[in-house]
Amino acid sequence: MVPEPGRRSHDRLPSPPEHRPQPSPPESVLTEGLESLEGHLEEAEDLWEGIDADRDELPDAARMGPTLLEDAADRYQKLLGSTPDSSALSSLRMAHGYAGYAIGGGRVVRGETDARGLVDRGEEIRSEIDALRETIEYRADDPATDVAFLYWIERPLHFARLNSHRSGIYTGGVSAADDYRDYDIPRTWEAHLQASVHVLESRHAYREHEADTGTDGHSFEAPLETLFERFDEEIERTRQTYEERAELLEPLAEGPYRHARFQCWQFTHGDLDRAFDDGPTTGLDLLQTIRHARNVLKLRAYPDALERFAFEEGEEPDPALVYQEEKRAATRARDAVAEHDTPLFRLLVDDAMRLLRAGDIGLPGDDPARARADSYVYYLIGRAQLRHANDVYQTILTALE
Repeated sequence: MVPEPGRRSHDRLPSPPEHRPQPSPPESVLTEGLESLEGHLEEAEDLWEGIDADRDELPDAARMGPTLLEDAADRYQKLLGSTPDSSALSSLRMAHGYAGYAIGGGRVVRGETDARGLVDRGEEIRSEIDALRETIEYRADDPATDVAFLYWIERPLHFARLNSHRSGIYTGGVSAADDYRDYDIPRTWEAHLQASVHVLESRHAYREHEADTGTDGHSFEAPLETLFERFDEEIERTRQTYEERAELLEPLAEGPYRHARFQCWQFTHGDLDRAFDDGPTTGLDLLQTIRHARNVLKLRAYPDALERFAFEEGEEPDPALVYQEEKRAATRARDAVAEHDTPLFRLLVDDAMRLLRAGDIGLPGDDPARARADSYVYYLIGRAQLRHANDVYQTILTALE
């Protein structure tokens, strides 16, 4: 019997290797974060004191405030004494966000919105991010380890920049105070407090990294710029436009084959991470370069996957075909990680591993053929990325060593 996608036969089919590219946060992040959260909870409780949270006339923008305040307080209690790991850090960010929403909601109720103050606070957050980024040195003694660690240090600053804007959404500029509506107030407070945790995470992680490595290692700032330009040129040369996609798909009849071909394009082109002028990734050179490297993998995977497409228009992928592709993808993943079990390689192939796991989970639905087509594409594109991962990995190491 061949299992359907999402029904793995564990005794017959090798699973992709355990994949945890992100290191655990320093314990000091959780300690300082809980102190910060406690203060914000007190502020929110003071704002809501004496307010009937159940009254019908409570503004729509504030109605979730009391519920989220309870959730934030509950998370605070559960985080006390917890182990500092990625799950605890995520919960800490969420608790700050909930507390922030409660603060903003309480201010809406009391008529103390102060949109100008939120604009100023957003500027302060961005200035704090810029100052912190200036302290981060691109130095590596062992690029296969240090480059990945520095990426995870820099990455939270990107999310902090996003969250510094109105409602945590970047639209190409800074919103003026007059642009804020009541519903923006709690959302922006939520985003700002989450930004504070991202900045805290980055600062403490870099301190720990400095303490571990000191001033050892060589600077790779100049070769990093050259590497970015090299990847950028390849992306611009090989990526297809939406118009080209339409030309490829238009002749195809609706059905599993057309859907699979669309998904192949979508997973390799549709979500390309692009840096843009004055955007949230500006100045985060390592983050941009690693994203470019992963995008190069996606684009190289596209023609590779199409060459290996094993069913044609008018057909649908049967369970045996999906099962065989799953076996090949899992074996490729195990072999790749066994060959390069380093933080940088795991970071590089993270998208591919996510695709393999997405194919394994599967989604129940009314169209089994479409579900099989999805799983088939997940495995096909993931395996194609892994096939090219060694070359991109060696390119990075050669450039930055």
